[in-house]
Amino acid sequence: MAIEIQPEKAKQPGGQGPGGPRPARPWWMRPAVHTGIVGAVVGYLVGHWLGNFLAGGYTQVVNSGENNLAIVLGYALGTVGWLAGLGIFNDLFRQMAGKLPREITVDERSPGGVAKYFRYSLGHKIVGVQYLVGVLVYFLTGGLFAMAIRSELLSPSYHIFSSATYTELVGEHGTMMMMMMTSVIVGPMGNYLVPLMIGSKRMAFPRIEALSFWLTPAAYIVLLSGLLWGGFPFGWTGYAPLSIQATQGANAYAFAFGLMGLSLVLLGFNIIVTVISHRAPGMRWSRIPVFVWAMVSTSFLFVLAAPVLVGGMYMILTDRTVQTAFFTDDLGGSSYLYQNLFWFFGHPEVYIRRYPASGSCPSSSRCSAGSRCTATGWRRPG
Repeated sequence: MAIEIQPEKAKQPGGQGPGGPRPARPWWMRPAVHTGIVGAVVGYLVGHWLGNFLAGGYTQVVNSGENNLAIVLGYALGTVGWLAGLGIFNDLFRQMAGKLPREITVDERSPGGVAKYFRYSLGHKIVGVQYLVGVLVYFLTGGLFAMAIRSELLSPSYHIFSSATYTELVGEHGTMMMMMMTSVIVGPMGNYLVPLMIGSKRMAFPRIEALSFWLTPAAYIVLLSGLLWGGFPFGWTGYAPLSIQATQGANAYAFAFGLMGLSLVLLGFNIIVTVISHRAPGMRWSRIPVFVWAMVSTSFLFVLAAPVLVGGMYMILTDRTVQTAFFTDDLGGSSYLYQNLFWFFGHPEVYIRRYPASGSCPSSSRCSAGSRCTATGWRRPG
């Protein structure tokens, strides 16, 4: 007796639907940068409305006309909308619904062409290229602010910008270069090269790897939006109590710095776990190239120092929004507390910049999995 088989009615394991590849959706329906922008705009509008609803009647808001809570909630929900629009939460929702998450693609030649670099991708080489382009954009933006500063200083008598605008430019330039450029080497080269050098097909946590990058464009946009709110007059250090008393642009400074700190924590954690647990057989600690050691050392600084920075930034936001008094001396706080928290990250920042540069020397980056290299990067004879 013959058995009739109908492939179009076949089920996947678990009865989750017809077998075979699903038809591709139109490009505008696939999660990418354009859907992330839509999600960010919607999230910000919802957050701003919610902040006005919750704090519109506060005495401080009524007297000053500035609702910091609305701006901060707008930034928070805007960031969530940005990530949701990129599809970062899709696998989480699929698992909550009892479905399998999508397969991790580690091949940089995955279909999609250039468009894959504008999506939430899990390949470590794709994320490395995304990081490289991102940090170049952040660097060039900081350079434009530097050119504006130098243009103002061309003449002692002729002024291009007002004193307030000049102060805003100095703050934006310093914060862009010290905050956004922290992962200038670890982000691109660490994600791209570390798995290759230790013989791994991917990073330990590809989704965390991609998330650590996609937080940086959100921080970049939030930081630039501070210019629309009057900028911040305290440079890149954000010393209290000036950061508590400053204009609404200080919300953008604190929120963006906190986002970038969170990105650094995720990036460092992922590199540490990858090097510890995903080395190829025979890749002993004594065989690891100096470049990988530099990435691991810097990652430990990320994991140890950046959480304190994140806490300090969001303590500023609570002082500005819900009337806590962490850094307000008159109400029992301490402005010195902020300095201790900030420089717990600010001092290791020197070595965060130094270690990757030291490990990127040509003589220490020639090793890959399978080659006869010592910890110093030199090939053994024979």
